[in-house]
Amino acid sequence: MDFNLSEESRTLKERCQRFSQTRLREISDQFGETADVPAPMVKAMAEEGIFRYLIPEDFGGYGIKALNLCLIREELAQVYAPADVTFAMQGLGSYPIVIAGSDEQKKKYLSRMRTETS
Repeated sequence: MDFNLSEESRTLKERCQRFSQTRLREISDQFGETADVPAPMVKAMAEEGIFRYLIPEDFGGYGIKALNLCLIREELAQVYAPADVTFAMQGLGSYPIVIAGSDEQKKKYLSRMRTETS
């Protein structure tokens, strides 16, 4: 068995690592550990396309794959815990819509999650 990451997974991990070590680190330095959700952090994560990994391809996302979610969370958590928690909460909030929502609900809410930055 080959337990190495695929090229796609390595690329995602490296991209999240670069984002976390640069933009997310700046936000972490600015806001510190906080119970609030810093709006600039959410905006930066949305602009980077991180939330799109929580949305099926049919609704403008990159598809939901457990390994990708783990890789993203690992990189976010290494730098700024509020970013990891925010990503996880977005997933917990959107997944019921993904699995049990009507097409109308999916179009309305999942597309907003993909495109809105606040």
